[in-house]
Amino acid sequence: MQKSRSKHPSPAGQFTLIELALVVVIISIAAALIGPRLIDGMSGRGIDSAVKRLAVLGEHAGNLAATTRQPHTFVIDLQEGNYYVTKPAIEEAQEDEDRPGFEKTYSLPEDVSFTKAKLEDADVADTLEIRFFPDGWADNAVIQLKDRSSRTVSVKFTRSMGKVVIINE
Repeated sequence: MQKSRSKHPSPAGQFTLIELALVVVIISIAAALIGPRLIDGMSGRGIDSAVKRLAVLGEHAGNLAATTRQPHTFVIDLQEGNYYVTKPAIEEAQEDEDRPGFEKTYSLPEDVSFTKAKLEDADVADTLEIRFFPDGWADNAVIQLKDRSSRTVSVKFTRSMGKVVIINE
């Protein structure tokens, strides 16, 4: 009795077209289920990093005021999404070369924007200026940010000791 042989035997270790198609279908289903979760998880990173940078820069302004014994201002341009720390108004008349490291402008990520700002319970529309004083005091201010997924987070600067609080909403 003779064994029947195919005219085109497939060498060992190769996959058939059906096996490859099945693997592609499984990978496609997995990507369809996992992809949206990954994108949602990554979209919140922009607002989180923006809020942390605002909080750190605000605390930095308070520390500068205390160590130099001069008030400093944290300026936030609500329309453009930029923010920076300046030296006191008394020294602002000097040349910029005398002020190394100040007024380095930071920007919000593209998917994050300022939505509201209050200074001492009054709404601010264009530019928010939070003053930090050498004795540890600061202006009361609240800034609200929003990302593309409509997630909002607020950064609150408190009068006492210039403390910065992040509020997830």
